[in-house]
Amino acid sequence: MFYNTGIATYILVLSNKKPKHLRSKVQLIDAREWYKLLRKNLAKKKCELSAEDIDQVVKTFVDFKEVEHSKIFDNKAFGYWKVTAEYEPDTELRDGEHPSQDFS
Repeated sequence: MFYNTGIATYILVLSNKKPKHLRSKVQLIDAREWYKLLRKNLAKKKCELSAEDIDQVVKTFVDFKEVEHSKIFDNKAFGYWKVTAEYEPDTELRDGEHPSQDFS
């Protein structure tokens, strides 16, 4: 995907106009096997997406079905938890202690 490199790439398609029933879904398409070899390498680049490969990716995206190269997940599978740790500091400090003392 990156010109003259062998770097693999992810394509992210983001939309705030998804149908309501798809809004909590994420589709991952594995297109690693969809490419054509170049006649002559360009540095480390040995292959590229042909027009047919691009059409196959677009069709898989539009169909939005779970098949061999397309997996569908809930948004929650990619989420994270934000945890706020709260504590009540001791009101009685011993001599020489400081409230921000490192206990590690």
